[in-house]
Amino acid sequence: MTVGTVTRDEIVYLAGIIDGEGSVTIVARDDPRTTRTQFQPRVLIFNTNAELMDWIQERFGGTLLSDPARPGRRTCYRLIWAGRRVIELLYKVRPFLIIKAERATVVIDGWRDAPKYVGNQHPLPQETWCKRKMAYIEIRRLNVNGSNRAGTRAPIREGRIEGAQL
Repeated sequence: MTVGTVTRDEIVYLAGIIDGEGSVTIVARDDPRTTRTQFQPRVLIFNTNAELMDWIQERFGGTLLSDPARPGRRTCYRLIWAGRRVIELLYKVRPFLIIKAERATVVIDGWRDAPKYVGNQHPLPQETWCKRKMAYIEIRRLNVNGSNRAGTRAPIREGRIEGAQL
């Protein structure tokens, strides 16, 4: 990231925001320059508080976009990190994530130690492509299963969450 030094407290705070308001995912898209699907890691945060989103962008970078407010609604802001910037960000926040921890680990593992390859002139090696595809499939599995802490899902019985203390 090309952003200045951030404190540990700011990193912990961002991890909480990502856990509560964010998404850690991998996007698949067809690349017209190649014959196979390309995979891109992303971290997104959605929020209606412009001050918060500006603060995060100033400290951690990313692309800040806004969606026009619908009648009776507030403007929603999206902060997006994509590609290699995601890996840098996740290395910082991963130790402090709870809900999105497993997803962050899957993304980091899928892109760890991988050189940057672009287009037909420098095609991605098959082994690296397969590693990223497996990460994409695992992220989709986690999303379908609705996993949370450490990939577990609390069983629901008779309108209560088993093991919850009220």
